[in-house]
Amino acid sequence: ESLHPKLPLFLLPEDLQRAPEWYSYLHDIYGPSLGDPRHFPIDISTFVLLYGGKKALRKKLLPEAATCLDRGGKRREEGGRQCEFVGAHNRCPSRPGDLYGCATCGRLGCLWDLHDWIWIFQGAPRQAHPRGLPANSWVEVTHCTTPRESNDVGTWMYYAKGSGVFINTGATAVFESHADALTAFLGIENPRCRMCGKGYGRLVRNARAKGITTIQFTGHYDQRCGNTHLEVVHTKFSNSSAFELPIRCGLNGTCKCKCTLKTNDAGHGCPSCIPLCPD
Repeated sequence: ESLHPKLPLFLLPEDLQRAPEWYSYLHDIYGPSLGDPRHFPIDISTFVLLYGGKKALRKKLLPEAATCLDRGGKRREEGGRQCEFVGAHNRCPSRPGDLYGCATCGRLGCLWDLHDWIWIFQGAPRQAHPRGLPANSWVEVTHCTTPRESNDVGTWMYYAKGSGVFINTGATAVFESHADALTAFLGIENPRCRMCGKGYGRLVRNARAKGITTIQFTGHYDQRCGNTHLEVVHTKFSNSSAFELPIRCGLNGTCKCKCTLKTNDAGHGCPSCIPLCPD
């Protein structure tokens, strides 16, 4: 059975203050910005990411979510990919609202996320966000570094409402597949995209030269459970070994951030940020 809990809606700051466990959890992520009614309502059911490493969430708010963090120990194949240490209870989502862990997988476990992140499936992005995310807007993302990303050009991220880490989409271009973007920016006709990786650096450079800040992909299928996450690529920064994007924290990106890198199962550094908001 998939995990499908009922998650709360807070219409006003005082509603959230009457739920002290949720207030504590969200305050860790968004800081004093929670006191501003302009950022409400906050509907947890629309989040994409919850931090299972926070005891308040795991012990009191969503104790059933602990099964998403089951490390298992056996290699299992799901969505055409073999995943090490993905427990038997950590099933792929089947309907919006389902919880699961380890969105991406490699030989050692979670590849581009942390094993204590809990994901909330919001439907396949190609249906949930057919036109992508709005241009010139602050959106929440996740990113884990890699030794060489797009030939050291661009930063690849997943849209993840609930992460507390915001980037601005700026001028954005939306495609369903990587192949569509290669055709649009480089004139490469390769619908199966078997050689896409070799063109990513050129793709990002050409998009940047045309004034594009971010590229979005709604239909990419490299996640553990298929098309579960919308990809966002920032063209103006490269984060192969650090996290140097112009990010913001606090609700709607109203605060500065202080970030550290946490190493995941694959040895990649995934930013963990706290908001630096004026009280």
